[in-house]
Amino acid sequence: MYRVVGLRENVFQCGVHEGGVRVVEVVEADIDAVLPLRMAMEGALIPFQKVECEAPLCSNHELCVPRGLVNGDRCTILKIGEKIECPEGLSLVKVVLHRLPPT
Repeated sequence: MYRVVGLRENVFQCGVHEGGVRVVEVVEADIDAVLPLRMAMEGALIPFQKVECEAPLCSNHELCVPRGLVNGDRCTILKIGEKIECPEGLSLVKVVLHRLPPT
């Protein structure tokens, strides 16, 4: 969900973690997902919509229902990847998305 981009120097005592804890700087991570081929345009701003999938055992299921995104999240398509084999017969392509903050 997040990518660590910085580490602060101070160490704080913690009752759970023996060596203490540190403050880190984070940014939202980019998310791998699939989209219908007709929607996939690099640089496009889209409202994310999970793929309706009836095949939870499919090897691509985690891309159809990616963690960190909910329907309606505004996303930018950063990269378009390969076409995905879908057991449901849907025309899907792998993409890398970046979720934008709510307005």
